[in-house]
Amino acid sequence: MNFRFFDCLTLTLISFLMVSTGADDTARAVDHDEPTRSVIVVQGVGGSPQFDDSFRAACSKIESAAKKAKINFTWIGGGTKTADSKSDRDLLKIAIESNLNEKSQLWLILIGHGTYSRNAAKFNLRGPDLLAADLTNWLEDSTAPIAIVNCASSSAPFINSLSGPNRIVVTATKSGFEISFARFGQFFAEGITNMEADIDKDEQVSLLESFLFASKKVQEFYKSESRLSTEHALIDDNGDGKGTPLEFFRGVRVVAKAADDTIPDGLRANQLHLIESEFEMKLSASIKQKRYQLEMEVEKLRSQKSQMPEGEYFEKLELIMTKLAQLYASQEKNPLQNADSNASDHSKKDAENPKAKNLKKDENPSTSKQTKKAANPK
Repeated sequence: MNFRFFDCLTLTLISFLMVSTGADDTARAVDHDEPTRSVIVVQGVGGSPQFDDSFRAACSKIESAAKKAKINFTWIGGGTKTADSKSDRDLLKIAIESNLNEKSQLWLILIGHGTYSRNAAKFNLRGPDLLAADLTNWLEDSTAPIAIVNCASSSAPFINSLSGPNRIVVTATKSGFEISFARFGQFFAEGITNMEADIDKDEQVSLLESFLFASKKVQEFYKSESRLSTEHALIDDNGDGKGTPLEFFRGVRVVAKAADDTIPDGLRANQLHLIESEFEMKLSASIKQKRYQLEMEVEKLRSQKSQMPEGEYFEKLELIMTKLAQLYASQEKNPLQNADSNASDHSKKDAENPKAKNLKKDENPSTSKQTKKAANPK
């Protein structure tokens, strides 16, 4: 059987289930085990009105997206400083501590300038700068999903410091020595709400798709200006600390193969969405987690394809895809019974209450990897 045909057949089946589920106007029950989604955007020091305005505009776009999604939002670096104010670095630490817990999903987006010297990468703030090592220390004990998007120049070493399990790290550059002003941030902020960035046509833009959109826009800018590109963005979400550039992706999947069969970057990042589709908002946290596990099984199987007979490969693939289709079918059949089995009596009452059927869709947050030797951010 042709692999591409099989993929198309599977996607058609899943799409059918998604459409039929989406047609059900009954909202799912409140899942009290769902993570609380938060966005912290940090506006760095511009050094000139031109850069200040550019950074502020990008932060404002992210703020608008967070408001549309009705999730927690904190903006650091945009207000007026006074002599007795806490430093932006201290305010960031406080914001992270306030928004990070075992049930949180945190997006940390840095918009500004960066520097690299003596093997230390910094994000430039008013007052003390932010070191990659600072975030490493502050996030050390967290196991919650965290996306760190550093849109500054010289940002690549943040991948080396912060890469790990359940982490997504995006940088605007592929090395600390790309020191020129990075335009990645303005395009990333634009991509979050731009449906042009929706590559897989699931009516929502993922973190991965925002990365790919911004990376492509950066390329187009330098090409249109007939200039040599001074920034090459990377994404790392498989924990190997290497990062993958735009060129390794076809659609939302990495096409190059790693020598050690490492699961490529991109899978986890494609499961996180700042603004979710109507269909996504109907899925419980438990359904999303099971979907994530099944999609991970598919990627592991694909990495092993060359090591097994074709028939065995397709049998295993069909088994996983069938489970995935059944997962969506179970959501359609029992839209009010997919909360975690340990949900409180309060959540059960909510499910039985007619008012629970009309819950706002945007109160249901999302939960949703690197194959090259080439772009090493060191």
